[in-house]
Amino acid sequence: MVAVKHGTGCAAEYFSIRIESSYRIKLPKQVLRHLDWIKGPESLTGFLLVINPGRCRLLSEADVRSQPTLQAIRDRLAISPQAKMDPLEFEEEFSITSTLRLMQISIAPHLEGWRFTLPRVIAAVMQIQAGETEIAGLLAQGYVEFWTMQTLRNSFAVPLADIF
Repeated sequence: MVAVKHGTGCAAEYFSIRIESSYRIKLPKQVLRHLDWIKGPESLTGFLLVINPGRCRLLSEADVRSQPTLQAIRDRLAISPQAKMDPLEFEEEFSITSTLRLMQISIAPHLEGWRFTLPRVIAAVMQIQAGETEIAGLLAQGYVEFWTMQTLRNSFAVPLADIF
């Protein structure tokens, strides 16, 4: 289960990202200084954790290994599909898609920065159109998150009196 906390956290920085036609996302330089695990000359393994249909978080392999729930989801990814069930028995939708909420990605150096390809399933859930959609990047609780503009707009609907 994903915990949603109402707290004093704030985004130290906001950045706008245009999704390339190949679904690639270039990580802005100002973001990379907050991600000490993205370094070196080789591609790295990272993960995108879908928090809700309009928001996902970039995680390192160490982040996933250190969190038991995320490690359990990752372990489920490694299990081969099970044998067929009775055709009239159905698993809950959220159970079937739980492994799609944590997607492994490759983050690669490119020119003077780093980039990764957004998995198509996450793009579909977030209603991202390659080459057309702009998303918001935020630094939140020490992580980089990617939000749809609709999610960002919706976050402003809460009155300030309810926040402070």
